[in-house]
Amino acid sequence: MKKNIAILVLIVMSATLGFSQQPPEYKTTTNMEKKVLNKIRRTMRSADFKEYVDEGQRESFIVTCYVNDENIVEVTKVTGMDKELADEITSTLEKHPVECCSDNKGASFSFKLTFEHRPSS
Repeated sequence: MKKNIAILVLIVMSATLGFSQQPPEYKTTTNMEKKVLNKIRRTMRSADFKEYVDEGQRESFIVTCYVNDENIVEVTKVTGMDKELADEITSTLEKHPVECCSDNKGASFSFKLTFEHRPSS
């Protein structure tokens, strides 16, 4: 009886462990996204968003991007409350294209972009 219970516990544990591991493709995608997001963050520093966001306020956007055949990140959708700032995000990334490595062709990803206008002290 104890032997049967021990075998059952081992089967349940091995099945749970098998389903809990992440697929290897996920890790590759995450590393690619981190590199591209760092490039996008540097590019967005050149955007003049202070005229769109009041002092002491913050605006958040969900940006969806796609890597085209020339390895350049294209913005496919910007979701947020301020339409003018969303247009500024798109135009900034068009003016300053972000490139990535050749194995990422056709990849798409989304990220959250937050602008905060901190009061000057």
